[in-house]
Amino acid sequence: MIARWSGPAIAVAGAACILSIVVAHPPGDDRVSAWLLWTALSVSQVLPLFGLGVALSVIPAFPAVLGGGAFVAGMFSGFAVNPNVAHWFAGPAGASQHLYLSIPISGLAAGALLIAPNAARRWLAPPFALAIGAMAAITTRLTDPTLHDPAVQRLGLFIGLWIVTAAALGMRAFHRSWFHVPIRILGSWLLASGLLYGGAAIAAKPAAIEIPSPKIQTPADRPPADIDTLFPQFDQPETMRDEERPRP
Repeated sequence: MIARWSGPAIAVAGAACILSIVVAHPPGDDRVSAWLLWTALSVSQVLPLFGLGVALSVIPAFPAVLGGGAFVAGMFSGFAVNPNVAHWFAGPAGASQHLYLSIPISGLAAGALLIAPNAARRWLAPPFALAIGAMAAITTRLTDPTLHDPAVQRLGLFIGLWIVTAAALGMRAFHRSWFHVPIRILGSWLLASGLLYGGAAIAAKPAAIEIPSPKIQTPADRPPADIDTLFPQFDQPETMRDEERPRP
């Protein structure tokens, strides 16, 4: 009974924690709360994590635990790696705008894991979960509004574990034989969205900013100088007026 309701209990407890953070620190006054609501819990970031949890729910317990551990290891590796690792994905134009393809990569990995055959899914779960965790950590670092506040990384790890664990335990407890149909539909949707989003990010070209070249005047372009107005202080008459003469 406890194992059956552990997934929903984790989902409710995590939602209550997030609600308490938002109430204590309103998004309009706190950058971390605003990031938590509008970035960390955005659909584009939540769906790959949810897809990973669903994939872990339909494989045996041992590979599912390995996949969960690989996800945590991937998040820690993404937080610990040198920040310049993002430049590995900096080839496409506007790489910083699409977060160096971290979200499309997560969607593609989760979608491929969901549509994989049942026999192959248990072997693919650990490496794919490792990739999804690393991409989630990189996304957290790139969207950090506080510039390396440890609280943001802790919140990113908490959200990732919360979504994956709640989805995995909840789907496992209430599993039905017909679940394989919506699971593959979800995987196909994640694959399609990852391909479309990643392809659009690669194909998009940032707007070029044209800077006019400075015009250099040559001596021939300059107007002729008027000798009489170059030094107006010397154009006074040599004789002073009576009121300008010094008095003894």
